[in-house]
Amino acid sequence: MQHRHASIPHTGLRVYLVFPIMLLLGLTVGQAHGQDSKARAIAHVDGLLARGAAASAAEDYQPAIDAAEEALRRSKESGYRHGEARAYDLLADLMLRTEGRTDKRGYNAELIEAARSVRDTLLLVKGLNRHGVYQLERGQLAEAEQTFRSLLDLGVERWATELPADVLSNLGSTKLAAGNHDEASQWFFKALRRFEQLDHGKGMGQTYSNIASVFYLMGRVDDAIDYQRKSIAVRETTGDEAGLVVANLNIGQLHLIKGDNAASRPHLFRALDYAEGLGNERLEAGAYMALGSFYTRNGVLDSALHWQSKAIAIYEGQGNVTQLSRAYAAAGQLAHRAGDSLRAAEYLHKALPLAMRLNNKENIANAHEILGKFHEDHGNLAQALAHHKSGQAYRDSIAAQSAAGAIEAVKTQYETEKKDFEIARLVDERRIRQLEIAGKENEIALLSQAQELQHLRLHQQGEELERQKLAAQSAAQRLQLKEQEQELQARRLQDARNVRNLLVVGLVLLASVGYFLFNRHRLKRTIRHQENLLAIRADIAKDLHDEIGSTLTSIQILSDASGKKLQTEQAAVSTYLEQISSQSALAQQGMSDIVWAVKPDNDRLGKMQVRMREYVAQTLEQAGTDVVWRWDEALEDQALDMDQRRALLLLFKEAINNVAKHARATEVVIALGKADRHLVLAISDNGVGFDPRRETSSSGLANMKKRAEAMGGTLAIDTAVGKGTALTARMPIKR
Repeated sequence: MQHRHASIPHTGLRVYLVFPIMLLLGLTVGQAHGQDSKARAIAHVDGLLARGAAASAAEDYQPAIDAAEEALRRSKESGYRHGEARAYDLLADLMLRTEGRTDKRGYNAELIEAARSVRDTLLLVKGLNRHGVYQLERGQLAEAEQTFRSLLDLGVERWATELPADVLSNLGSTKLAAGNHDEASQWFFKALRRFEQLDHGKGMGQTYSNIASVFYLMGRVDDAIDYQRKSIAVRETTGDEAGLVVANLNIGQLHLIKGDNAASRPHLFRALDYAEGLGNERLEAGAYMALGSFYTRNGVLDSALHWQSKAIAIYEGQGNVTQLSRAYAAAGQLAHRAGDSLRAAEYLHKALPLAMRLNNKENIANAHEILGKFHEDHGNLAQALAHHKSGQAYRDSIAAQSAAGAIEAVKTQYETEKKDFEIARLVDERRIRQLEIAGKENEIALLSQAQELQHLRLHQQGEELERQKLAAQSAAQRLQLKEQEQELQARRLQDARNVRNLLVVGLVLLASVGYFLFNRHRLKRTIRHQENLLAIRADIAKDLHDEIGSTLTSIQILSDASGKKLQTEQAAVSTYLEQISSQSALAQQGMSDIVWAVKPDNDRLGKMQVRMREYVAQTLEQAGTDVVWRWDEALEDQALDMDQRRALLLLFKEAINNVAKHARATEVVIALGKADRHLVLAISDNGVGFDPRRETSSSGLANMKKRAEAMGGTLAIDTAVGKGTALTARMPIKR
């Protein structure tokens, strides 16, 4: 590569005759010393870059990185701008090879700027080509294609180097990522012809693998395997270990697709050994994914998920969204097969948005199909059908773009041109041997002249190449102006978007304030309404207690007095009066319970417990029955509405009243707890029990069941004659 060193301008010195002659000599010597110093710095930088390039070619990356970084530092110190650009180029290439954690796009951006400043077209084209690769990695397919086509507009396709072939191959990869197999194959075969003309083994091996990928996506697995074998053969000859990782992974997975696990396994583990030996995370992740597929096909799901998880961790760390969309889909399908539905759903719902973002039709179709199967197996038939339809639609779109006949025509044209070239070469060699044997000196002289003419043509081609470089420099300047115009247009567009966004934000803010004020007004109305309801409930409770309660109390007092006076005279009348007194007391107690349930102050279970204990003390404990309380203290602050309080209290009193009247028990256990958002009231005794199948005139049990059912709950009674009774009531908690 020819380097253009920065020239040192001649500095004119104004010398006066009165100055000593030695001063002039000293200035001249000092200037020469400065020139020698800069020349030595430039030579040192060139040496460092040569050493770094050699180490990179030998795949000894750390010494290459050290040499490039030292060259960059020395170039900046000495002001050697061209050396700085070359150092950035080497570092960007090394970061791309090693997937270094340093921001590789930062090095490449510096390269593009430096190449423009020193007007080096070759370095500029390399930087822009690499920039297109970064865009392709991020899924920016349209931007990547525009970048690569701009390089063709610069005329690089006419250059006699491997760089034009790289650009052609990258265009093929862009079309392949977009699902356009037809155009992808055309660009790949163009690149392959250029690599073969240059006898560039590494490029040939990579392009063979790319062509194999096209045939695989067309369903022609055997053709794909043939091209992968060609790739492996070329890469083994050139010692391209990174390329051997890719080729072995591809052919291993192709054998796996055919069901030939025995042929697949050695290729996959060979690829893993190469990748781990190189320490290249990107290649390691590819090997991990392939091994995940291998173990999935063989039904070893734990090992498969292990390798897939390792690949995902690397891709997430690198932000490689293209590979992540595939990895998430594969891991989701695997987790689904392993019965881990939560993990499967997590992976699958990450895979589809990534594929949609990339507009990668192959990945989108694959994600929809896997999601369809997932929902189908879980009984979500509507969602399953929607995903299956979407997947089929994308498959149809890919098929429409990929004309198998057109791809086959490109392949046939390539093979024909190659054979014609070989035939012409063999004919020329045979003719030369015949001339040598026949001793035809004149024809041999003519052949020599033809060779001289060929040398002259080569010289002319060299001059043409120089003219093309000048034209490319001019095109690069035009490209730079075009980019500046695009940046200006982008800034104008961004300003318009900012104004629009401000308007949208203003409208949203205004709507939010209005909505907030409306809700606040509605909340105030609701609060006032609730306060009015509470006041009404309190007034009702007070009126019931004051009016009806006092009236019933008077009846009870009068009945008691009448009974005492008539006790000796009319026994029958006394009995009736006792019944009146008893019924009045019960009415008063019932009215008191209703009033208690209506009061808002009694909406906590802590107050309910006090009420229950009072009733038990008046009935069971007064009769000498032992009572054991098992109360969940966590329910002290549990709130119940008015209907719940009334139903629970009346059901409880009915149950205790039955125990007091009929059980003849010596011990009663009362428990209240919470289970599955239900209150559970359990009352058990060691009394005489009863036969639940026997019909009675009492409606107590029926009333208790109706109260429980009215609240959406249940009532269960476990009893038998002589074995005591256990009652369990369950009531849902409404709030």
